[in-house]
Amino acid sequence: MADVHSTGAGGRPRATNFTRAHAALVAIVATVLVLTSSTAGVVATLRVALVGLALVAAVVDLRTGRIPDALNATCATCVVAAIPAVAASHRSALGETAVDAVAGAALGGAPVALALWIIRPDALGGGDWKLLGCVGAGLGLVAPVTALVMIAVAAAAHVAGSLVGGRGPAPFAPGVAVGTIAAVATSPYVPSHSAGWPS
Repeated sequence: MADVHSTGAGGRPRATNFTRAHAALVAIVATVLVLTSSTAGVVATLRVALVGLALVAAVVDLRTGRIPDALNATCATCVVAAIPAVAASHRSALGETAVDAVAGAALGGAPVALALWIIRPDALGGGDWKLLGCVGAGLGLVAPVTALVMIAVAAAAHVAGSLVGGRGPAPFAPGVAVGTIAAVATSPYVPSHSAGWPS
C-alpha cells in the first residue's frame, strides 16, 4: 500500500520504528551481498536479495499497511549497484544492461501502477508502484521477461487475497513477494539479454 505509516508533527506521515528497523537491516544485508559478490555470482546474489527485499516488504505491509520509502530506496540501491557487475557477467555494454533494468521495471507494471496511483490513490499506495519498479528493475537484470511473471502472479495473488479477505483490497506487497519468488524460480529457463534478447 502506501509508503509510510502513522502521523507525526504537523500531521505529516512517518514510518514506524518497526519499518525503520527492518528497512535498515535489509539495507545493510542486501547491499553488502550485492557489492561483495563476485562478477560470476552477482546474478544469483541479486535473486536472493530481491526475494529477501520482497518478503520484508510483504511482512511490513501486512503489519502496517504501508511500504516504507527506505525499503524501496534500498531495493533501488541494490539494483543500481549490481548493474556494472551484471554487465561484466553478461559481457554486455553498461548501457544495454541499464536498458534491461528499465525494461524490467516497465514489464513489471510500474508505469501502469504509477498511473493508477495518480488517478486513484485510494486504490493503490505510493509504496506499491515504487516496489514494482524496484523489483521489476532488478528482475530485468536477471532476465527481463521474468518481470512479466512477477506482475502476473502478483496481480492474481492480490485479487485472490482481496476476495478471500472480504474486507476490501488486500495489501499488495505479499502478492509481489509471491510473484518475485515465481519470477526467480523461472529465471534459469528464460533468456537473459546476453543469451537471446535483441540488441
